[in-house]
Amino acid sequence: MSASFTLIIEKLELETIIGILDFERIHPQRVLLEGSLIYPFGNKNFIDYVAVKDMIEELLKTRKYKLLEEALLDITQNLKQKFNVIESLSLTIKKLDIISNCIVGVKIDKFF
Repeated sequence: MSASFTLIIEKLELETIIGILDFERIHPQRVLLEGSLIYPFGNKNFIDYVAVKDMIEELLKTRKYKLLEEALLDITQNLKQKFNVIESLSLTIKKLDIISNCIVGVKIDKFF
């Protein structure tokens, strides 16, 4: 018997260098990443959620993205490369403090 499962990531908050404005290239800012990864579950198909979280954190902390879209594309590519069983994913990254009266972000939906 096979089934599809969804790994869910919620409230992954960290500081990173991301943005095109001068101050964003110097000072880290808080971002929030959330998402889901759909994969088939079988004898050897599973996804280590700690490894997923660690990979996302490492990418966001070590790479200095200019655009949220670039960050999401890179994270998506790296996740699929490491976890080839991923059938689709949806990720959202939000800047928590860039605008005083709202939170802004970008979402990617990718089907493999």
